[in-house]
Amino acid sequence: MKTSCDRNTCEKHLLKASFKIMFGLFIIGIGSAMMLKAGMGSTPQATIIEGTTKFFNLDYTMGGLIANIIFFVILIFLDRDLISVGTVLPLFMGFLIEVGTYIIQPLYIENMDIVYKFIFLVLGSIITGIGTGYYVGLDDGVGAIDAIGIVLYRKTKLSLQSSRWITDILIFIIGVLLGGTWGIGTLVSIVLVGPVMQRTIKFMKKHEIN
Repeated sequence: MKTSCDRNTCEKHLLKASFKIMFGLFIIGIGSAMMLKAGMGSTPQATIIEGTTKFFNLDYTMGGLIANIIFFVILIFLDRDLISVGTVLPLFMGFLIEVGTYIIQPLYIENMDIVYKFIFLVLGSIITGIGTGYYVGLDDGVGAIDAIGIVLYRKTKLSLQSSRWITDILIFIIGVLLGGTWGIGTLVSIVLVGPVMQRTIKFMKKHEIN
């Protein structure tokens, strides 16, 4: 938790933190969009958002909002200390993935050879891990879905990487049961995002990036 501050200082911190968090989420949006365009399955988070979208018959942006709200309620009971501005902004992750899809559309990844699709799949997973590690490492709250792994990390002796693997698998299973699609890309994401996220956070702490 951040220490208390006067109104002016808090407002400046909130604005600065919001900008940095949105930058991290934007990076995640680009990475997730690359994976979606590769057509081999995306992140477990994208799978559960898609599953929510199909289950409730919503568009992708609204599906992302509903999925995050559900996990936000769960987080309230598990660890309120993780709730801050970084918890609110990821509610719009579905919209940011749509923005990312629009930005990379000129690459026409969906029309590429399968080898190049797989390259973008791996690249998208790495970019997603970097974006996740960056915004989580800012220590200004965690998105409700991502926070589940942090909660497991805090309450056990598992590494952050292992905690992320476990929660990604659980989120993936729930997403599939709701109707979300998956593929080799989802498995690649589960393997890569956790380690990349952990290394990004360590890099930020080492170089005092906040």
